[in-house]
Amino acid sequence: MPRVSVIVPVYNSELYLNQCVDSILAQTYSDYEVLLIDDGSTDQSSRICDEYASMDSRVRTIHTANMGVSHARNVGIELACGEFIAFVDSDDYISSDLLLSLVQRMDADPELDFVQFSMDRFDEAGVFYKEESVSTTMILADFIESDNFIGSVCVSMMKTAIIQNESLRFNSSLKLGEDQAFVYEYLSHCRRCAKVSDIYYHYRSNRLSATNNPSPSALANSILYFKSCSYKQMFISRIESLLFSLTFQLVVTPSMSIKDVYSLCKDIDFDNVDQKQRKLVAVFLKIDNVSRYLAIAITRFLNAVIKKG
Repeated sequence: MPRVSVIVPVYNSELYLNQCVDSILAQTYSDYEVLLIDDGSTDQSSRICDEYASMDSRVRTIHTANMGVSHARNVGIELACGEFIAFVDSDDYISSDLLLSLVQRMDADPELDFVQFSMDRFDEAGVFYKEESVSTTMILADFIESDNFIGSVCVSMMKTAIIQNESLRFNSSLKLGEDQAFVYEYLSHCRRCAKVSDIYYHYRSNRLSATNNPSPSALANSILYFKSCSYKQMFISRIESLLFSLTFQLVVTPSMSIKDVYSLCKDIDFDNVDQKQRKLVAVFLKIDNVSRYLAIAITRFLNAVIKKG
């Protein structure tokens, strides 16, 4: 059986899918499988997936109806045979030594249940963001509060046994924050965590993606979920930061009334959101002027309070 299962949810990624899969098949580590979960693609992605499966025995293609990225990842989890699981999105790519480095790190410490690595972000103009971090190993509580932590499955390696034993799956009802929800649930069952400073993951920024163009209903649904999730207290500062990002996206969405926004978000505490995390909103949402962005949000909140009174 392979030691690593690499799960790739695929939906209409014909322009980038070859680069993604080729980067996985170019790994210096060879004991792995690739699960291409075709989520009902309507372009040439399905054909490309089948071609890879026919050319390389490590690749398996599974075709499903279009039910979203969380469902596709869950299908991959159900079929994974590896001791470890890694996720790669079909429009991104990875460095050739990613799997070797992470497996070696896991093997060196039997109590290590979670390893994250660094990433950069790029668009057609080139790289515009590189994560700065240091290599470290620590207990869960310290890891959660460290600057090294990122709530994304695509920059992490996890143990399949923990996922299966705890029946962990992605929440298919979430369109935003499903990564963080899964990572937080997984981490709540971990002993020790590690961060590798090397940049192994290369994230393609897509202005047309659901993450960059969230609907008001998706934002509201995610806010409701994270306000009441069972593990909120364990990750309180992280979840407040996530709620901060979601709320301010919602605040500047003109299609939702300020009354409804206020009703949804009035009881959220942002006291633990520090200035660094506030600035990250500008980086990841690609907001050019964070001061103006926050000013709009605060003005709308103040108007809501005045009107409510």
